[in-house]
Amino acid sequence: VSFDLMYEGIRNELRGEIQSAIILAERMLDNLLAVKVLKALFLVKYFANFKTTVRNVTVLLIDDAQVDIKEHEKAIVLALNVLENQSYVQRNGEEYEFLTDDEKDVERAIKDTEIDEQAVTNLLKEIFFDEIIRDQRITYLDNKQTYAFTSKIDGALLGKEQELEVEVITENHTDHENQDFLKAQTMGSTGMKLLLPPDAVFMKDVRMYLRTDKYVRVNQATANRDELKRILREKAEANAQRKRTLVQLAGRNLAEATVYMNGGVHEMGHTSDGKTRVIMAFQDLVKIVYPNLRMLGPQPFSEDTVKQIIRTKQDDLFGADEQTISEAESEVLNLVARREKQSDRTSLLDLKNHFARKPYGWYPNAVWVMVARLYKRGKLELKQDSNLLEDETMLTALLNSAQQANTLLQAQVGYDSATVKALKDAYAEAFDESCPAKEAKDVARAFKAKLEGMKIAVDQLLVQRHDFPFLQSLAPLAKDLERWTDKDYAYYLTKLKDFKDDLLEAKEEKLDPIKQFMNGERVKIYKSIRELLGGDTSNLEYVKGEEQAILEAVVADEAPYK
Repeated sequence: VSFDLMYEGIRNELRGEIQSAIILAERMLDNLLAVKVLKALFLVKYFANFKTTVRNVTVLLIDDAQVDIKEHEKAIVLALNVLENQSYVQRNGEEYEFLTDDEKDVERAIKDTEIDEQAVTNLLKEIFFDEIIRDQRITYLDNKQTYAFTSKIDGALLGKEQELEVEVITENHTDHENQDFLKAQTMGSTGMKLLLPPDAVFMKDVRMYLRTDKYVRVNQATANRDELKRILREKAEANAQRKRTLVQLAGRNLAEATVYMNGGVHEMGHTSDGKTRVIMAFQDLVKIVYPNLRMLGPQPFSEDTVKQIIRTKQDDLFGADEQTISEAESEVLNLVARREKQSDRTSLLDLKNHFARKPYGWYPNAVWVMVARLYKRGKLELKQDSNLLEDETMLTALLNSAQQANTLLQAQVGYDSATVKALKDAYAEAFDESCPAKEAKDVARAFKAKLEGMKIAVDQLLVQRHDFPFLQSLAPLAKDLERWTDKDYAYYLTKLKDFKDDLLEAKEEKLDPIKQFMNGERVKIYKSIRELLGGDTSNLEYVKGEEQAILEAVVADEAPYK
């Protein structure tokens, strides 16, 4: 027996206004099954534990044991659509509810509420990107780095534009059915499109949610009847559930989405979770957009990697293979050299931005690792305000984003063996020892370090010039050393002839003899003479001969060390 027949048993006991909707339906609807469905929903309206889904309503209205369940259910769905369209019932997710006259008025008003397409786009963005995908960056699993992406819904840009792009195509898109057009849009692009399967209920509920939300917000404050307040409150509660259902339905649709990238359908395995499908597709998108990412190899790079390279000796870092640079290092070196030929300066920021874009997709620490390796190989050098950076200052520039814009790179000039040998020979002559370094830059650094040591020694001697006036003769050498030590390493290799003779002459004629004098016994005699002549000399008048004149001549001598 069909459940709706119970209504006929109580019809005479019901007040007219309560059953007015059913009476109207009996007069106006041609679909007799729709009337029977309406009566059944009326009977169970206030039984909260009974879920009025299509399946349950179908079971309630079986009136024949031999009925074809599938065909019967199709007829029930058609009847429910008729009732919903004419506001006899309302649907919330999978459940249907009978509407009283007041509820019907509100339902009709809600359906007549206008919403704009921007509100639809915003809600779709909230559902797909805020509730399901949630992240604005997705991790590329091969290198554990995160990549930002542009979020788009049906062609509408959401938020900040990035190089990579993830677009969700819903039935709201004008070209949802034109798959060839959607595929063509991804040809040569840096994005992927996720085409959701057809789902008329989803988009219908999206709009119903927005209409209900707007209507409740506008009318909640002005409602003056208790019945209307109750209806609005229940509408708000039901709408909150509708949104939760929308998120679940969107997740299932996203898990079944067709993925387009690089001009074709991107084949993927089955996924039951929408976010997982996006993440899996994103992995392949990164590989397609950034083919040169493979140059970095599988190992991840961190700040600690950069520090380790800078603080490790060259021999320990590269071993016997110090001349063979990697493909990634070559890309960095070639870019710097190419820009130099075009008279363009290259800062660390320029380098980071260049290699972050396609076809590279390199993350900052990977770029800094390549720069650090080239620096240790003697292929690159970094400067700030014309000052050459060494290990620790360079490390600070690499890892401090505030310094990257004004830190410039330049390819290190190659020097022939004759130039290096000449500097090593000058090193041996000037500092009385052989230079342990081999590479041009290292030899020049060692030379500069020795000059700085010589400058310190000369300054320490000049401090004593009050007691030893002849030390004033080192002042010109001190000025020269101050000027020579203020140069970068290239100066010692390219301008050796400009200062070599002056350095060696000052060393041989002044510095070495003075150091030998000051460290020997003669300085004690000299100091004694100065003390004698600086004290009471009245008794010296009685000394016959030229002894006093000889002593005065020694003190007055500008080079007593010779």
